[in-house]
Amino acid sequence: MTQSIVRRIVLIGVLTWLMVDCQSVLAQASAPASGAKTEPKAAAAAPTPTPKTTAEPAKPETPAPEPTSSTFSLDQWMKDKYMTGNWWGARDKLENAGITWQPILYMGWQQNFKGGLETHNADEFFGTAYYHLKLDFEKMGIAKGLSFYIRPFSSWGSGLQDEVGSLSQPATSIATNGNQEIRVDKWWFTQKLFDNKLEFNLGKVSSLGDFVDVIPYVSYTTYFLNRWIYVNPTIPHANGLGAFVKAWPVDWAYLQAGAVDPDSNIKQWGWETAFHGSDYWRGFWETGFLSNKMFDSLKDYPGTYRVGLWYDPSNRKIYQDNLGGALADRFTNGQVGFYGDFDQVIYKENQDPKDLQGMALFARYGYARGDSNRVENFWSIGSVYRGLVPQRDNDILGFAVAQGIISHTYKDEINPFSNYETVYELFYNIQITPWLTFTPDFQVISNPGGTSTTPDSIVGGFRLRFDL
Repeated sequence: MTQSIVRRIVLIGVLTWLMVDCQSVLAQASAPASGAKTEPKAAAAAPTPTPKTTAEPAKPETPAPEPTSSTFSLDQWMKDKYMTGNWWGARDKLENAGITWQPILYMGWQQNFKGGLETHNADEFFGTAYYHLKLDFEKMGIAKGLSFYIRPFSSWGSGLQDEVGSLSQPATSIATNGNQEIRVDKWWFTQKLFDNKLEFNLGKVSSLGDFVDVIPYVSYTTYFLNRWIYVNPTIPHANGLGAFVKAWPVDWAYLQAGAVDPDSNIKQWGWETAFHGSDYWRGFWETGFLSNKMFDSLKDYPGTYRVGLWYDPSNRKIYQDNLGGALADRFTNGQVGFYGDFDQVIYKENQDPKDLQGMALFARYGYARGDSNRVENFWSIGSVYRGLVPQRDNDILGFAVAQGIISHTYKDEINPFSNYETVYELFYNIQITPWLTFTPDFQVISNPGGTSTTPDSIVGGFRLRFDL
C-alpha cells in the first residue's frame, strides 16, 4: 500500500511540475526578449485637433513601457482557481464548447489516538482522485437541456473503522474505497425540460450525495469527514443503473422520485446486475421546499426543507437468538422507512447574495424497521460558519453531533449491551489558495459499535483538497 501511495504522489507531483514548467516556457517563447525594441503599431486615424485659443507648450510623449519577459509568477499561481492553471486558455475554450473536466485530489491522514478496539498502528494515510467530466450538449448545439456526466476515480486506503470498532466510518468515501486504480462509479444523462421545471436523470446513478437527502453543508469533500454526518444510515442508499425524475410545480417546491438497482458492482458498468439475477429496484420519493423563495423575510437566507420515503424489496435477515442453530433464520422483505432534514442560513455578514460569509444550521432524522436494521432511529444536528475569523473570509468552521440508536430487537435478541453510538466532530477548513485547502479534523466516537462495552474513541487527522 505504501508503494501505491508514493507512486500516486510522485505521479501527481511530476504532472503538476510539467504543467507549470511548460506554461512558463511557452510564455517566454511567445514574449519578446528583454530589452528588445518593438515596432510601434500603426495608429488609427486621429480626429482633427480642436484649435486652442491659448498657446500651450507641447507635452512630451510618455515613452512606452519596456516590455518584460513573461515568466512563471508564484504570486499569480497562488491566486489561480486551479492548480494547473487555465491550460493556456484551453480550459475556458472547452467549457464554452460544452466540455468541463475537473480533476480533484483528496489526501489525508487519521489516527485513533485513544479508545476503540485498537490504538497500536491505528493510523492511515488515504486519498481519492475524482475525475469529473460533464458534456453539455446544449452548448454543443446538439440538444437543448441535455447533458452527460461521468465520474471515474482512483483511491487508496480503507479507513479506521475496524480499529475504532464503530458503526460510523471516520472518513467516509475518500478513505474507504480501498486500493482502486481506475473505476467508474457514476454516469448518467440529464434532460431538462420546460425551463428546467422538469428533469430526468438516467444511467448509473447514486442516491447517496446526488439525489436523496442532500444537505450542502455536510459533504466530505469540504466539510465533515465522518460518514454519519454526511449521510443518514437508516436510508438504504444504492448506486447502480436507475433513474430519477424531479419536478418543480412552483419555484419554491419540488417533487422527486427514483428507482435504483441495489445489486450493482462498483467495478462494473451496471448492466450485469440490472437485467440479470434478482429484479429488485430500490425506490425513493422526496419532496421539499425552499424557504428563501417561499417567504419574503428569508429571501437573503437560503434554506431547504425535505421529507422522504424509501422502499426496499430485498430480503433482510431478522434479528433473533437462534439458540446456537436450533432455530432457522427468518427473513423479511418489502421494508419502508422515512426521513426528514433541513438546512438553513441563519446569519449573513452582509446582504450580498454572492457573499457566502455567515452561519448555517442543519439537522436530519431517519427511521428504519428495527427487526432487521441495527440502527432503528437516527438524528444529527450541526452548524457551519464561513468567514468567522477576520481576514479569512473563505475559511469554514464546523461542528456536528450524530447519533444512531440501536433497535430494541437487536438489543433483546443479539446484544443486551447495545444502546447507541454518538459522533462528535469538529473541523476547520483553511483555504491556502483557491485550489488548495487544508482541514484539521477532530472526532469523539462514544460507544463505538453501539455498545457500552467499547471505550470511547478519539480520532484526529487532516484532509487536503487539490483542485487540479
